[in-house]
Amino acid sequence: IASVKNLLAPASEWQCGGVPITSLCVIERRKGKDKPVIRKALVELDGPLSQPYAAYSKIRDALRMVDAYNVPGPTQYDMVGCKSSTDIPITLELELGRSLKALVDNVSPKTMGSFLYAPQALASRSELQQWRSTRAHRVPQMLMEKSIAAVEVQEISATMCAEHDMSYIRKFFSTVEAPLVEVKARDDKGEVPTGQTIGVVFSGRQAPGCHDLLSGLVDVLRTSPSSKVLGFVGGTHGLFGRQAVELTPELCKAYIGTGGLELLGRTVDRLKSEEELESARKACEELGLTGLVLVGGARTNTDTAYVAEHFKKKGSKVSVVGVPCGIEGNMVNEFVEASIGFDSASKAVAQLVGNTEIDGSSARKYYYFLRLMDGASTGGRASSSHLALEVALQTKPNMLLLTEEVDEKRMSLRELVNDVADMVEQRATDGKNFGTILVAEGLLTAIPEFRTLLAEIETVPVPFKV
Repeated sequence: IASVKNLLAPASEWQCGGVPITSLCVIERRKGKDKPVIRKALVELDGPLSQPYAAYSKIRDALRMVDAYNVPGPTQYDMVGCKSSTDIPITLELELGRSLKALVDNVSPKTMGSFLYAPQALASRSELQQWRSTRAHRVPQMLMEKSIAAVEVQEISATMCAEHDMSYIRKFFSTVEAPLVEVKARDDKGEVPTGQTIGVVFSGRQAPGCHDLLSGLVDVLRTSPSSKVLGFVGGTHGLFGRQAVELTPELCKAYIGTGGLELLGRTVDRLKSEEELESARKACEELGLTGLVLVGGARTNTDTAYVAEHFKKKGSKVSVVGVPCGIEGNMVNEFVEASIGFDSASKAVAQLVGNTEIDGSSARKYYYFLRLMDGASTGGRASSSHLALEVALQTKPNMLLLTEEVDEKRMSLRELVNDVADMVEQRATDGKNFGTILVAEGLLTAIPEFRTLLAEIETVPVPFKV
């Protein structure tokens, strides 16, 4: 799995490398069977990564009464040379006699399997997006040249999974002690492999930054003669159906700095059964791939390990790499400091939360309960709440209902309601009949009464496939 560390430093000093997925695996019960998976990281209440929760805990009591609302505002860019940053509203432009710009024709959509491939032209983007596409990406020093010849991959040290899981994980994976690798700058120009064909599959949920990943991969592979990048349209179904398009610098340029997975799209996030794994291998072999990149969260990167193992057993020479991507931030561990998309998503959500806080503080008669999207639960564990905690630290709401905390303390519904009611009463005593409360998406699954109810509902047969 791809890894970038040292993120507190300037981008030029970031450290790039790779981590064997098996070193991140634990044994969890899935559908009645023990299976090695990448554990989704929950918000740590106590442990080596508990600093965010500890920082929030120090201010949470004060926030009940103090209105310290923060509005991070929209994401800021270096706007020098960006004419659109000084534009007046379009409605005012029209009222003052300016004409509305004509729509730009895009390439006609093409049906590929059950998915619609509809690439957008750069000219169809807003002026701000067009301006952003011309800006240089901030990259680590060793990648400044965007050249394969300028870097080398070094093995750092051997890895291992949890010792008590080792013997069981060996039943699934033949290599559990593969080394960490690090990408370093070369003192001289190295040999460049030629004729490489790399395939990319978007497997996880939508997240900012995925299109920039494509752009960077295309830019670097241009330095390898007779090499190309293929994007699979429609996620894993596109991989099975060989629905591939060649990604060019011109095509990717229209998507630089844009969110979502618009260019290639995605379908079901699934690469599990022997039939699916073999279908993926055959597709890679038929298309002549030398590398396959799977982009997604913990589930996707767990599947990546099984894909790589299946390819190895079948004698395939295709290299398989996972890229951690997702807004929920639950791929955090000692090797992966952040996933693609978490930073942008948290700032976008924080802007909305901050604006809502100020709205409530202005009217002084509303309590806003804002439920924030976060990581899905798997393996019987509660959902992660990294996004909710990050937004709370940015915006300072009056209360945060954190899934992991409610689960850890086994708080009942009555206790939770009483806690909220006590805060409302305390603020009313000071004449503050308003406030903002953030609710993590998976909160209900952490409340014992609801957890039992949901488990019982899941046993009820339904007359149709969900």
